[in-house]
Amino acid sequence: MWPLPFWVGLAVLAIVWLGPLPERAQTAFSPNMIIHLAVVAVAAPLLAWGLAGLDDAPVTRHAVRWILLAALFDMAVVLGWHVPLLHEAAARSWVLFSVE
Repeated sequence: MWPLPFWVGLAVLAIVWLGPLPERAQTAFSPNMIIHLAVVAVAAPLLAWGLAGLDDAPVTRHAVRWILLAALFDMAVVLGWHVPLLHEAAARSWVLFSVE
C-alpha cells in the first residue's frame, strides 16, 4: 500500500497538469510559476516522503530531509529572482537572464 503523502503528491501533479493552468500558462506568467512551484516544492517532496515510507524504500528518511531542503532552496531562488527589482534587471541583461 502506498503511503498517503505519495497519493497527495500524485493528486497535486494531476491538478496542476490536467487542470486549466497549462493552457493559461501560455499567455500569463503566474500560472506558469504556480505549476513550477507545485511540481518542485509541493509534489516532489510529497512523492519522496511517500516513497520513504515504504518498507523497501529506495529513498531513506534522511534523504527526504535533503529533498525538502532542496525544494525550499529552489522555491527561495525562484521567488527571489522574481522580486520585481531582480526580475526587471534580468529582463534588461542577457547575463543576468542566464543566471536567472
